[in-house]
Parts: sequence; C-alpha cells; structure tokens
Amino acid sequence: KLAALQAILPKDPDEQKAYLYETIRKEMMPVNRSDIERIVYYLTEGIDPKDIPPYNQHLLDRAGLKIPEKYQILKCFKQMQSSHLSEVIKWYCIYMRYNMLFYVLHDPAEWKRLRLESSPKFFPVLMIRAPVTWHSQYCISRQYLERHYFNGNIIVRKIRDLWFERYNEMLILPLTTLVSQFALDPSDFEATVAKSCEASRNILVANWLPECADIFLEFKKNWWQYVPKKATDSCDLVDKFFRCVNMLLSKQLRSLVMRSLEAFKNLLVTFKQGNDYEGEYYDLALTNLPILNVEALPIVGTNQLVLNPPLNSVKEMLVRCLEKILEVNKGILKIENIMFPEKAHQQTYLYSVYENEEPVLRIFDEVSDAFDANLVGPEKYLVLYDKYAYILNGEAERELHEFFGIVPFPFLKDFSKKISRYEEIKNEIIDLRRSIPLNMITLACE
Repeated sequence: KLAALQAILPKDPDEQKAYLYETIRKEMMPVNRSDIERIVYYLTEGIDPKDIPPYNQHLLDRAGLKIPEKYQILKCFKQMQSSHLSEVIKWYCIYMRYNMLFYVLHDPAEWKRLRLESSPKFFPVLMIRAPVTWHSQYCISRQYLERHYFNGNIIVRKIRDLWFERYNEMLILPLTTLVSQFALDPSDFEATVAKSCEASRNILVANWLPECADIFLEFKKNWWQYVPKKATDSCDLVDKFFRCVNMLLSKQLRSLVMRSLEAFKNLLVTFKQGNDYEGEYYDLALTNLPILNVEALPIVGTNQLVLNPPLNSVKEMLVRCLEKILEVNKGILKIENIMFPEKAHQQTYLYSVYENEEPVLRIFDEVSDAFDANLVGPEKYLVLYDKYAYILNGEAERELHEFFGIVPFPFLKDFSKKISRYEEIKNEIIDLRRSIPLNMITLACE
C-alpha cells in the first residue's frame, strides 16, 4: 500500500515504446489466409445491398449548410458535389458492411457458423506519456483529505440520503391535525399540538437515530481506520469524524424544527388581515375557516359578557405551542452516546434551536402580530348584546315580579300585552347567531 503512494519515476520515451511494442506483440494474433479471404468475401459480396439502410439525406443537407457561399457560386461546384456524393455513399456502404459483420461476431456462436478462427486487429495507437511530476503532491493531498475532510465518506453520504428519502418532508406538527371542519377549543388545540410533538420526538429518537447508528455498523470498515489501535494513540481523528457527523445530524434536526416553525407560523399568518368589520356583522363578512373556538359567557347579575378563555390566555397558548415545537429538538443525544454504552454517562446532545435565536424571535413576533389583529372582532360583536343587558343583570326578572305584585291584580289584557312582549324578545333571541366566524376565532354565543 505504501509503495502505491510513491511517486513514479519518469520513464524514457524509448523505454515506454519498447513496453508498448511488447504488449501489442502479445495481444496480436496471426490471421489465417482463409479467414482473410472469408472476411473480404463477406465485406464485398456476402451481405445483400438490400440489407444496408439507405444513406440519410438529412446528413447531406446538414453538411451542405457548412459549405461557404463563395464555393457554392463556382461553376464546377455541382460537378464536385456529385462526385463527392458518390464517394460518400460508397464509403458509407463499406463501413456499414464492416460494422454489421463485426457486430455479428460479438456472438461466439457466429464465429463457428461463419467458420472463422481469427480476424485482423485494429491498428494500435501508441501513446508516449510525459512524466507525472505532480504525483507526490497528489498522494499527500489525498491523504490529508482522507484524514480531515469527511463529507465524502460513504457514512456521511448515506446519512444524508436517509434524511432526504424519509425525513426531508416531515413536519413536527402536521397542519392537517389543526385545520379541520370545526374550530378547536384552545385547550384541545394545545393538547393536539403536544400530542403531535411527542409523536415526532419519538420518531426521531426511536427511528432516525438508530437508523443512523445502523449505517455506522454496516459501513464499519469506512471509519474504523480512524479509531486508535493502541491506548497511547491519539483519538483526534475519530473525534473529528464524529464531530462532522454530529454537525450533519444537528443541521438536519435544526432544518426540521425551523421548517415546522415556519409552517405553523404560515398557518396563523393567513389570518393576519384581522377580524374587524364595518357596520353590523353579516354572513361571509370574514371568509377564512377559523381554527380556535372562544365562548362568550355572561356574569349573572351584571351587564358584563366575558370570553372564556380570555384572549390573552389564547395568545399565551399559541406561544406555548411554538415552545413545544422547540422542545422536540432539545436533549437529543449525539450518535456516539447511542453507539457506545460506555459513553452513556457523558450525555452530550445535538445542537438544537433555541428561543433567543433571531429567526425564532421573528417567528414569535409574526405569530403575535397575527393574533393581535384578531382581538377586535369578538369585543366588537359583543356590543350587539348591550340591548339585552336588562335580562342579564336581573332587571327583567325584577320587573316581572313587580308586575305580579301589582295591587289590584292586572287585568287580562295587561297579561296579554306582557306575554306578547316576551314572545317578541324570545323570537329575537332565537334569531341571534349561535356561532360567529371571526377569521381566526369562532365566537360561541350559545
């Protein structure tokens, strides 16, 4: 192996020529006269001209386009063209016969059928090469790259291929679990996010990392040379190799997290136009399908209506969802901690994405801005219920008790008016919307 890395000394051209002649002499075989006669027969008469395809006129037309115009205007041009055309077709037929014959002779059975034992060899081409003066530098550079540049190692390539084949399109939080026909309560929304994040982390820990470790075991011979052979040898090479692999794994993991954060952000940013509307609310005022359900509840005995959960709590829930996505990539062991049990006590982790990184902070801000644009609609719609405040604060109930406490007792026509009024109020309330889509949020007023 060491001899193969040595530089080749320059050889004299005569020495190279003698070596080439000797090689050609061994390869050349004497050809029988009868074989030559049979080959000449097949090249001249043995192949029917009907079996040769006609010359393609398109090739002649293409060749004619390359003839300069100054030659085409000569008087003898047509005569020269016709004479050369016959010569071209003649040599075309010769070479077609030659190629057909030697193509058939690729089959050993055809040699027996045609009763041929040998054929002339192609005319040898001798190449005298100059001395390779850069061979030593090439060997040194190759050895340096083998020890310090690991991206070309088959293990690194296989790990990269594994990611692109199976995990490149993966999302920590599949958006299909959040975008459904009905809006989710914030608690259910957060639980769905937590469940998806847990499932994605299990895939990474239980599938992805063991598959990467299996690649190390399958191609053990491609990295085992970096391992020190003696206790006194340096571990620098194997440490560099594992650092390279861990950086690749960290890069893949970080790309998954950032892709998932971007996808979740893009889902929420579709609602950034907000839910403010002009005048009274009407159907299809806001056409986006909401993803969150917020309930409006009265405080009995007062004029107030409150949202459950409060919108600030919903915003905090969305921030927690982003944090849950980030939690997926934290605390994932480096590949050597999985491969070597003796390193289990030295738990080191892949480089994860953190909340204080600038791209992550920008995503948090965009999500907050998108939600803030949807704060106006619910409060604005609840103003519609101000006309029914006397029912919520108990004033209507007190008025009814006072009506029954009138002395003398009311007449029947007064009862009829009272009942008609309550029927009108009841019909008004029945006609009120139970669920109001307000862009990102569905306001439940049941």
